[in-house]
Amino acid sequence: MKKLGLAVAAATVAAMTIASIPIGAANYNENVLKYTPVIDGKIDAAYMESFYIEHEWSSDKNSDNFWGSGKFAFTDLELDSNGIAVEGSIGYNTAYDWDCQATSYFLWDDNNIYIAVRVVDTDVGVIDDAHYAMACEDTINWGPQFQDGVRITLTQKGMTFTIHADRAGRYVTVYREDNYGEQVWCDLASWSNHDANRQAGYFATTGDGGSYTIEICVPVSEAQKAKVLKDNGNFKYGFIVIDAGANSPYGLDQARLADGEEVEGYQLEDFMVLSDCLNSIDGKPDQKIVLSESVPTVQPEENAGPENNVVNNGATNSGTNNGANGGTSNGANNGGTSGSTVGAGTSNGAVQTGDVGIAVAATSIIAAACFVAIKKRR
Repeated sequence: MKKLGLAVAAATVAAMTIASIPIGAANYNENVLKYTPVIDGKIDAAYMESFYIEHEWSSDKNSDNFWGSGKFAFTDLELDSNGIAVEGSIGYNTAYDWDCQATSYFLWDDNNIYIAVRVVDTDVGVIDDAHYAMACEDTINWGPQFQDGVRITLTQKGMTFTIHADRAGRYVTVYREDNYGEQVWCDLASWSNHDANRQAGYFATTGDGGSYTIEICVPVSEAQKAKVLKDNGNFKYGFIVIDAGANSPYGLDQARLADGEEVEGYQLEDFMVLSDCLNSIDGKPDQKIVLSESVPTVQPEENAGPENNVVNNGATNSGTNNGANGGTSNGANNGGTSGSTVGAGTSNGAVQTGDVGIAVAATSIIAAACFVAIKKRR
């Protein structure tokens, strides 16, 4: 990861828009500035003046910072007598394109931490509406985390919890239940009630077929506000991208597989987990984020803050993955649809429309909470 230093005039910053922001552009402050943004899924000028991190991951197959499933699963390449890889054999460095990049941006105010993540990834891999509805019926497990999206882990004074968010803009969630072992110091709702986060305006997602941005308001719990939300207040940050393959098949329902039934589940099978945390695929926070009372040169917008967020977090099909476009999702889909978002408030149909035949997949690891202990297979 890169943490970059002071630069450039404020007039230049104010003129920037999301269309002109390159991934990993230089950041302008060592600490996070105090500012209340509009939650609209856009990287505005205030974020660009504040602290942010360019995320990096190694393509070294011996790295502990990535792990793959399905066609991205690790295996030593089989070589012929000339040292050429045998057709059909796969390894991380050949099966995965390493085309995914990401940057995290930060702001704060007296009630919230604001995190915006921009991911450049042209391979759209998200579950369709029917499988999302299936996931919503499962209020016990981690939800459909094995698709395009991010995992953000925050630690403050030894208390650690993880925020999950998907590329399609259908959900942001934490896991508050005791059995997950998380110590949640914010007021985001858990997966069993995750639509409450959309209704509260705590997140917005925008994007297209080549990139996506997830902006999240993290409402800090009352007991922690005085400890975190102050000048020189701080917490640690860990970051993971899940990059699923377009047209990935679905893995088996692991709970039913344990009962001897081979039934398709709601998780994709072909995905890569990319971690920017030091020697850790589990997302253990290792970046210290420090808050400052300093404010950016831009002025807050009149309707800033989550309470005024009227963005419909529906998602628009990018045209990839067989170009499937259907109707707006409702009901169990909680107001969202599959696909990456374009702007806000639009909804189209399922994107993930690959061959989803029920196949036994030894690399499928979709058991409840298994991701907590996920390790790279060798």
